Order: sequence, then C-alpha cells, then structure tokens
Amino acid sequence: MASIAAQWDEHVDGSGRTYFVHRETRETSWAVPGGSGWVELFDPSSGRPYFVHEKTRTTTWERPAALQEEEVKQEEEAAATKAGIIRSLTRVDVGDVAVAPFAQWAQPASEGGLGKWNPACLTLVVHRPGRAPQQQDVLLTHLKHTKRRILTPLLKTSAEAGGTVRDAAVRTFQNIMVFMGDLGIKDSSSSSSSSSSSSSSSSSSSGEKATTAAAARSNDRIGAAQEIMNSLLGLSMPHGSALHDEIFCQIIRQTNGNPDPVSTRRGWALLAHAAGTIPPTPEFLPFLMYWCEQHLVSTNRNGKDEPSEQDYVVAALAKSVQMRAKRIVDQGPRAHCPTAQEIEALTYTLDTPRPKGQPIGQPITQMQMQVHLILWQGDSSGGGNSTVVAVPVDSWTTVKDMHQMVTLEANVKDGGLFALYAGMVGDNYEGEVLDGDCRVLDVVAHWQDSDGGGSGRLFIYKVHLYLYPDRKDNAAVDLFFRQGMYDIANTRYPVPDDTYCAAMLAALQAQAQFGDYAEDGDFGEEVSAEALEVWKTFAGNTPRHAKARYLDIIQAWKFYGSKFFTVELQKDKTTCDEFTDYGGDDEVVLAINARCVFVMSGRAGAPFQSQEDTNVLAEFRYESILATGLGGTDRKMSSFVINTGNLHDPRKVCFLTECGKDIQNLILAYRRDHNSRFH
Repeated sequence: MASIAAQWDEHVDGSGRTYFVHRETRETSWAVPGGSGWVELFDPSSGRPYFVHEKTRTTTWERPAALQEEEVKQEEEAAATKAGIIRSLTRVDVGDVAVAPFAQWAQPASEGGLGKWNPACLTLVVHRPGRAPQQQDVLLTHLKHTKRRILTPLLKTSAEAGGTVRDAAVRTFQNIMVFMGDLGIKDSSSSSSSSSSSSSSSSSSSGEKATTAAAARSNDRIGAAQEIMNSLLGLSMPHGSALHDEIFCQIIRQTNGNPDPVSTRRGWALLAHAAGTIPPTPEFLPFLMYWCEQHLVSTNRNGKDEPSEQDYVVAALAKSVQMRAKRIVDQGPRAHCPTAQEIEALTYTLDTPRPKGQPIGQPITQMQMQVHLILWQGDSSGGGNSTVVAVPVDSWTTVKDMHQMVTLEANVKDGGLFALYAGMVGDNYEGEVLDGDCRVLDVVAHWQDSDGGGSGRLFIYKVHLYLYPDRKDNAAVDLFFRQGMYDIANTRYPVPDDTYCAAMLAALQAQAQFGDYAEDGDFGEEVSAEALEVWKTFAGNTPRHAKARYLDIIQAWKFYGSKFFTVELQKDKTTCDEFTDYGGDDEVVLAINARCVFVMSGRAGAPFQSQEDTNVLAEFRYESILATGLGGTDRKMSSFVINTGNLHDPRKVCFLTECGKDIQNLILAYRRDHNSRFH
C-alpha cells in the first residue's frame, strides 16, 4: 500500500486491479484521485483494452487524450524522482565531518600543533662550499612537492613503528612518484631517433616503440598504484593505521606546490583511490577533509576571474576524496585492491575536458558499470537479445545500491521481485545471487582474482522471486515474460506435457512480439502451424495483455519458478512421516517456489522431464511450515531444518547442504509474501 495523495491510499483487489480508498470518507475509486478519471479495462471475451470514465461512464476503444496527458505527467514526475534517488546514491553529504587546518598536524606542540611530523623531515642539512654542514628548520609550508626520494617516513608514528612500516613508507613514496610521473621511467625509444632521411619503415618502427613505451609507462603507474593499495590492505593493525595516515600525508605533500598540472591531477586521483580503499584514522580525518576543503572554495587559483580547467578537475577530485573518505570510514576498508580497470577509468576521466560553467566541487564519477537485463529471445548460448543498463559506481557503492539504481533505470516499480546475479557468458544466465552488502567493485576485483581477469563475468538483473507482478508495471511484466520464455526453452523446471498449452504459449509469445497475425507476414519457422491458428484468435490484444495472459498460464504450473538445490537427507534426525521408511538415496532435491517447498528424488541440474514424470517425495506448503533453522556442523556443509506439522505434533526434516543461507532466504521471502496475502 502506497500513499497516492494526501488522503488517498492505493490497494489491489483479488483480481489484481488497483483501486484507491479515501482515508476519512472510505470513498473508493478505480481512477487515480485528481487524475483524468479514465480507467483502462480489458474485454474478457477478446482480451482487447477499453477505457471507461469513472463519473460519466463513457466508454471508448481509443486511448483518451486526457489519459495520455496524465501518463506523460506521471512519467515526468517519476523521472524527477528517479534522478533524485540516483543522486542520493552517488553523492555523500560530508557536511557533518569536522575539519582542522592541516598545518596543525605537523606543527610542534610548542607552537599549538600536534607534532605528528617526523623530526628528521623537519630539518634540512645544508652543505655550503668551504663551510661545515648546517641543520636548518624546515617550515611546513616548505614541505612541498619534491622529485627526490625520501629516506625516512614523514610521520613520527611511522618512523617509530618498526622496520616493516618504515620500509613500506619509503617504498610507498617511490611508488607515488612513479604513479604521478615524478620518478623518471626509462623510455625504450629515447635512445633511437630517426633522421630526416630515414625510411618509412624506420619511422613506423620508431612509432611502434613510442607506443610500446607509453603503454609500459601506463602499466608501471597502474602497478605502482596497486602496490600502494596492497601494502595498505596487507598490514595489520596497529601498524597498518600508522601507514594509512603516512600515505595520505605523502600524497598531500606531492600535490602541494606541484608545478606540473598532469602530475597534480594524478596525485589527487591517487588520493581518491586511497580514500576509497583504506580509511584514515579518526584523528587524521579532519585534517584530510580540511585539505580537500581548501581546494573546493578557491576558485581563482591562477589570478584569473574565471577558474581554469585544472581548478575544475582538482575541485572535483577533492570532493570525491571527501565523499570516499566519509563512506570508507562508515563501511570499513575494501575487501580487495582496486582493479587495473578501476584505476584506468579514473585516469581516463582526468584526460576528459570538464564542461565550462560546471560548479566547482562537482565530484568525478569513477566508473559506469553495465548490468544486463535478461530479455532473452531464443539464443540458448545465453547471449540473446539483452538490454544493458549503465549505472554510476564508486568505491562505496554496494550491490544493494546498484540494484536500486538498475530498478529505477529499468522503470521497474517493484524491485523486490528481482535481484542482481553474478553470471557468465555461456552459462545460460544462471549465475548466483549477490549479497546486497558487498561493494560492487570488490565483487569485480574478486572475479579477477579468482579466475585470472574475470573475463566473461556479468552483472545480471533478473527475476528472483517468482511472484505475480503488478499488471500496471509494464517493465516488470516484460521481464517476467522474457524470463518465462527463457526458463521454458531451457527446461529450468518441469512443465506440463500439454500440446495445446504449448501452442497457446507460442501464440501469445507471437502476439506480444509481432502484434496481430497478418497473412502476408514473414515469420519463418518461429511459429508452428498449430500456434498460428491460435494466434489468429488473439487479434486486438495489446503486447502487455498478451504477456500478462502468458504469465497467467505458466504461473498456474506446479513447478513454476522453482529453484533447485541438491541436499543430503539426514534420515536419523528426520521425523516427518514421508521419510520414516524412505529407503532411497541420501541425496535429494529441494525445489522451492511461491507455491510450496518440494522434496524430490534426483539431482539438481539434471535435465527435467515433464512434471508428470517428476518424483515428488514430499510437499510442504507455507501455511504448514512452522519454522526453519540453519546451523553449523562438524562438516563443511551446514545443517538446514524445516519444522512442519502443528504445535501439538511438530515434525521436522533435516538436510545437509552448502547452500543453507540461500535456501533459508528464499523460503523466508516466500513465507512473508504468503503471510501478507492470507493474514
């Protein structure tokens, strides 16, 4: 139930039609209150849609202009709402994070600072000809960008943490210089040059060497960035925290007073990667935020009236650092090092000119991640005719966040029926459902770590709970329709052995895809002769209604939408009557759908025959399931228990499985739906 207007609530009747109830007067209405007054209905004999005005009772086969205008207005409102939600998922409010002048971090306590800087880095040995070496104090303002390697950590805590941290700090600074381009990398083509009289082949060879050298430098930078992040993720506390703040200070130093704009942008990009991988200590966070804040408010850094493109890029990166640091503090460190693609994506963004007039502090979105909607048309390889939705992803974006954005982009009203799966090209889009709390980029990194690059891996947005979607949710109905076609063609569950039913489904599929039957239409072998005759009877049905009727048929099947799990039956702990004298194999199959939980003989993944040939050992409807339980055992598998019967005569059936959590979540979801509809 969702609020439509100030005093009106939305309800759904037993037939699936939506109506509205006034909270005070209890007045009911089929039309949206305050709308055009027109309601779309369907003629039961022909299946054609027609329109009725609620007050005047006027009917028409043609869609009224007032209803069209109302739908356009609703689409505009939905688009505005969608844009606002996506902005909330891709932006982070950092206004509640305290800031402190960065100078206080390094200033001695005697001068009102915290004295965090390593004393060895605050002095400079000056060598003058004919004079003894002298030590001079170096002010923080002089601790700027340098092209010299450091020999000791910048922070006192890092210097005092031990040899491992000290060595990591010195090596990290070198990697920072490599990434930013401050540490020279020998160019393999520098020693070879072509004279004006060189041949075209020599010129081509020189060009190839230059390209190879550029690629090598890019790979060196990416490798350097990943080594920095891996060193941070690899050190345990408390030494790790000492290096966390060390690396932030090192990068800040290299962006302070850097004369090279390219090196500066790379430094800020590296700071963004660090802030999205490892959180700074709570003590250092205000100082990091302050450093970023200074680059947000300064819009005239070059003495000009208008900020330069460099100002826009740095300000955008500074804002990204703030948002990432805020989120990473809340969520904890990344589970995996940023991938090469993640690092390259931000580098590419830096090379893209920023639009003039863009507000200072508009953050840079790091990556666009593609998610496939299963809109399968008949390709058994799993490729099919799919629709791809691109959503913005940052270091903090979770699978739950991505799911919400895809739901909005796909115009699906009830995203709870769908889930994000990790699939692979060629595996028929089966895949495994992803944990909503996992960060998207950690999932990608895990793919690359586990199979050497993650080639062919896909994010797939597909049906998860096989419940009936709202008929007004066109996008959801379409996805369920496509999922149904795919499941049937790939025998995902047993189906009735009914020739006429098969012809009916093929005819509805043709009506949904091609519209009314035409004698001169060229459909090839896509539609059988039996289906053609049925198809002719569907003239006038809209694609939406044809899809809905298709779903009406398949949803009535016994095994519709079942997900199958091979489990091991624990006979010694099972007390259900159906299994008291069961002498079959220990391995059985759990088939779970919206109707009930089936226990079947056989093995999940084996080709399914017709539902008439399926050997069902037991059925547990959700009204008979008292509770389910999940627990650990001495084995790698977990124990899963279904408690059934009644309070006076409880029974249980016990299994061992590696998929206990997935089984538990699926049963609980279907039980919640069952209870909401019947209680």
